Amino acid sequence: MEKLLFIRPILQLAERGTLIRSIVFWILRILAVLLVLAGLYLFIEILRLAFGGGALVAFAGLIAALIQLAVFVIAAEIMWVRAESVNVLPDGAYPAVRIIAVVLRLAGELYATMVSGLSVALCLAIWIAGAEGGYLLRELIPSSSLFIPGGITTGFLGGLLALIVGIVFAVSALILLYFLAEIYLAIIDIATNTKRA
Repeated sequence: MEKLLFIRPILQLAERGTLIRSIVFWILRILAVLLVLAGLYLFIEILRLAFGGGALVAFAGLIAALIQLAVFVIAAEIMWVRAESVNVLPDGAYPAVRIIAVVLRLAGELYATMVSGLSVALCLAIWIAGAEGGYLLRELIPSSSLFIPGGITTGFLGGLLALIVGIVFAVSALILLYFLAEIYLAIIDIATNTKRA
């Protein structure tokens, strides 16, 4: 009867973290590839919208599209590296907590990368094409309007505000998510030291 039970080894792999690490590793690798494809799609969409406007809008769109493509490639590389970080985690107690800590760091890094890239693209689009440049990105990414407080959408000040607000959001999220990851790792240390005592 014991030979017919096949689930025990699977549960033991999950308990040690081997199975969960492998699953998360492959999910992150697949998502990294999908992120590059999404970046290519956004690149094409920005160009499609940009070349429907005037020369300045087309130039601003080209710059924004290149920035966004670079951002998506960087984000995919971050995800690829963090997948490897998950894969090399040691077997042992509290495997899910260690994985969650890596995923929290990944979330902070991805958010910071995406938001800072978006704010740079939005800033340059506004500086180059004025309100039309900002409108171009807001059409594709509605949340980009969060980076322009008070509806300032033109001129040097509008672009600068988009850049500053975006970078503040990015750095704040990165710090917060790294802090949460460190709390999870501290919980492991506390639990490990409590077991020894």
